[in-house]
Amino acid sequence: MSFLSGYVRRALAAALLMALAACSTTEVASVEEPEAPPMTGQTNDPAPGFETVSAGTEQDFILNVGRRIYFQQDSAALDSVAKTTLDNQAAWLNQNTRWLVKLQGFADDSGSAGSMKTLSQKRADAVMAYLVSRGVD
Repeated sequence: MSFLSGYVRRALAAALLMALAACSTTEVASVEEPEAPPMTGQTNDPAPGFETVSAGTEQDFILNVGRRIYFQQDSAALDSVAKTTLDNQAAWLNQNTRWLVKLQGFADDSGSAGSMKTLSQKRADAVMAYLVSRGVD
């Protein structure tokens, strides 16, 4: 019975599509596009809501430095992209020494909970060691 109902549903859907196609028109509606705002020629215009970001603030860090780094699967090794991000973070943190840092390592669910917890800790430790090597304490 479920086969029949599935077949009937497909047949009804096909009939509905054919009926809708028969009602189609070849006329194309004209759409008036709104005029785009003029370009200023600058690529570093502030994003809306970030026009007044002060140096040394959390927003400054998020917007100009970056908060996250990524690892290859099942690895705690820092690649060149991660090191560049961490270099920028270290420079910012060394200039803004009043900030405390909370490091968190994460891993996907590709292994056991214990192995993913160990990998997460190794990733956080790798980041901490790198930042310390760049003068962050």
